[in-house]
Amino acid sequence: MSPSTTNDELPRQYPKCLNPEARRELVANQQRDQTGYLYHLWTARDYEKNVLRTYISPKLAKHDALCWLISQQNKVGASRESYWEHSQYADDHPRCCYYCTDDTLFDELGVTFFAWTTEKHLY
Repeated sequence: MSPSTTNDELPRQYPKCLNPEARRELVANQQRDQTGYLYHLWTARDYEKNVLRTYISPKLAKHDALCWLISQQNKVGASRESYWEHSQYADDHPRCCYYCTDDTLFDELGVTFFAWTTEKHLY
């Protein structure tokens, strides 16, 4: 913690990127990917939800959502990188995503992680 940071202002820790090259490309192109919406990345562990970050690019938000989910599962000792994607959510919100720990990993880990994005119109 830096001298100018108080306990109430702890820096957020973002997930380790599983594909840094792809993320760099998404960051470089995020101006082009703007849609007139903001995208919030929500995360949860066992239904305790938080907004992790806000984006202007839906592609970058989706990328980071999956990285967060996999990195959380890896932190608690998952034997493999596996997840479930909510297809109806994706159909209803084409620029958004909803990922969670699949049932077999839940049985192994005893914990469920969720990562999803929402959009909010800017204008």
